[in-house]
Amino acid sequence: MMGDLPKCFICGKPANATGSHIVPAWLIAPCVGERDKEESYRISINSGQVDAFYGSANKKNNENAIETEIKEHHYTLDNIFCSNCEKKLGVIEGNLKEHLICSVSENANKSLYSLSSLTSGIPYKTFLKANLNEYLVFWYSIVYRWYIYHLVRSGCNQHIFNVRDVVLLRKILKEFIMTGNINDSAGASKSFRFFVISKLEFDATDPRLIGEFDRNGHNEFYSCQFIIEFYAHSDNFDPLEIPYNELINSADCPPTLILFSNEQWVERIYELKKNVPGFLKNVGKRLAGITNQDSQKMIQEYQEELTKLKAEEQIDLNHFEIAEKRIIKKYALKH
Repeated sequence: MMGDLPKCFICGKPANATGSHIVPAWLIAPCVGERDKEESYRISINSGQVDAFYGSANKKNNENAIETEIKEHHYTLDNIFCSNCEKKLGVIEGNLKEHLICSVSENANKSLYSLSSLTSGIPYKTFLKANLNEYLVFWYSIVYRWYIYHLVRSGCNQHIFNVRDVVLLRKILKEFIMTGNINDSAGASKSFRFFVISKLEFDATDPRLIGEFDRNGHNEFYSCQFIIEFYAHSDNFDPLEIPYNELINSADCPPTLILFSNEQWVERIYELKKNVPGFLKNVGKRLAGITNQDSQKMIQEYQEELTKLKAEEQIDLNHFEIAEKRIIKKYALKH
């Protein structure tokens, strides 16, 4: 019944929409694949666990004799928005899609942006035809949806925002969806500043992520081929420490997109590998609890299984789950 539904996180009406994307489907398609062929992984450093999701038409559903399970799509949630707010967010996403996915190598898109460089040599796009308020609200909505994601999935705000920041983001989104402008919440929008980062061109071998990470007092949101460095009012923000501080997106600046070199992009993505030792430690601890074995022994066996899988074919995140299942099955057969 309608009265039993939770309230929409934007307008407060019954949240009757289902399948709401945390990140727009077209934005993450290069990472997870087309509809029904998706392939995504939810990685928990704290638990040492990789949870895989495959669309119904993805061949990995039955690969390596892994039992097919019905799982929630990693990037969708039900009953967080009402159908009207969901529809309006879809309109905003559709209006910006052409601007954000245009490649610098495609001449047909040259009228959508200008290409320039900072004195430091960092290239960037300025979007010439994108609506500034829509551009701001689009990225605000993704950041706000990550807050909702943590709240719904884990029951807490995690480390993303304080209460004031959440209230301000909701105020901006609600006004824009209801009126098409942010006149009354203009002051609120000045509480947030962010950089959007991509790179000139992508190919199939480029590393990409979808997720949210806390970094040195601010948050970074990885949306496949885009990185959002987001600074709320309560975050530490020192423009002198940011080499591209002139390209900040805010209510007072034109919409821009920073373009990293291949080396800068790879360095940024793989910098997150610093979490790997903690991940392995927690893998060992969790497997030890299941198998009643020593955690160090479990880490060793886990890495040995990954080595075997790598020898069989090029390693991917699916193998983290396969290695774990093999170990659990091995020790279950011994009892």
